[in-house]
Amino acid sequence: MASNELVNKETGEIEEPVQGNIYGDHLNMFPKAKDNKAKAEQFNALNAANSLNDFEGDTMTIVGFVVMPGSRAIRDAITGNDTGQYAPTDDTILLDDQGKGWFTQSHGIAKSVHMILAAYGQPDTWPDGRLTVKVASTKTRAGSMKLLQVVG
Repeated sequence: MASNELVNKETGEIEEPVQGNIYGDHLNMFPKAKDNKAKAEQFNALNAANSLNDFEGDTMTIVGFVVMPGSRAIRDAITGNDTGQYAPTDDTILLDDQGKGWFTQSHGIAKSVHMILAAYGQPDTWPDGRLTVKVASTKTRAGSMKLLQVVG
């Protein structure tokens, strides 16, 4: 038995792992890839994701997401230059139904996907394995924060 196989304690049978995995601080809710083509599509979506920054107000249909720790440069408030220091952040990649990845370091988007997971469950339990969301923003004391709204 491989170390990643799950064994049903009652039947002793090896079971398929649940879609989505948590690896330390990484939350992987991409659909389970069934063949090499699907694995390559997911890898490419992760590795060369488009920026979600210019997507505000638009909708997309997502089939999965990944949230993992990242970091970003801290900029000087006056000059806008990098200070040489880095702040921790969440890197979130949404996988759309066209196989494209969409990347953001927005705390609000990371929070939204956790709320989607809590409210709707894992992507394999969504209707047709898809969920349509709108990229929006809300005002905060510090300015604004991006978030996802489920389009029903």
